[in-house]
Amino acid sequence: MSSGRRRSAVPWLIGAVALAVVLVVVAVLVLRSLVEPIGPGADPEPNPTTRSQVCPDAALETATPPAQTGNRVRSGALSYARLPQPFSPPRWDSRVPFGRDVQSQDATVERDAQGVPTWVAAVLVARLLAGDGFYGPEQGAKVVAECVTGKFYGNAAVERTDQRNEATTVDGRSAWLIEAHLSFSLPDVATTGETMTIVVVETVAGEAGLFYASIPDTSPQFMPAAAAAQSTLAVDG
Repeated sequence: MSSGRRRSAVPWLIGAVALAVVLVVVAVLVLRSLVEPIGPGADPEPNPTTRSQVCPDAALETATPPAQTGNRVRSGALSYARLPQPFSPPRWDSRVPFGRDVQSQDATVERDAQGVPTWVAAVLVARLLAGDGFYGPEQGAKVVAECVTGKFYGNAAVERTDQRNEATTVDGRSAWLIEAHLSFSLPDVATTGETMTIVVVETVAGEAGLFYASIPDTSPQFMPAAAAAQSTLAVDG
């Protein structure tokens, strides 16, 4: 996963006109979904251009990101056991498609010649709202997976190989799990692949929780930490 502390994989500076276009497109999709819902097992539109238009950046629901205290990282009703160093303290991340109030921990795996982090291993949680057009955990997981591969890696071709794409449960709630390996080639990035884990969980009415982990192939030592965080997922209320 690219580091938010350097140049992004794609330009994130969006002008007012571009933002207006995104809002219109999302509104049209929500209206269309009311009469043409995506059926079970159907994948979202695979065209990269379409993905870039309908996968908005994360949104901050509150003026100040909620403070993360104690030993759990929380967004909405979903939380996981906080990871120790070398993972960073939880912080808001603007790059997660459709995510609300994202809380992310990352560990640097690559730096540039000036020592600035360029690539990270990341674990995070976020809220997904039904008003954004999601129809439960399965569609939510598939849309987020499509958006991640369409936004995090710029214009690079990304080959995705799913190991798991199936229904599951988290803390007794319905959920959908996607585990996949992503292969790519990016300028100035040593790793050419990483493992992506997405879990979308039903939490409260009209809302789901998202767990996301991205571990580069060059840093397999962080795979147990991601698995440990996933194993501690819990839903409040």
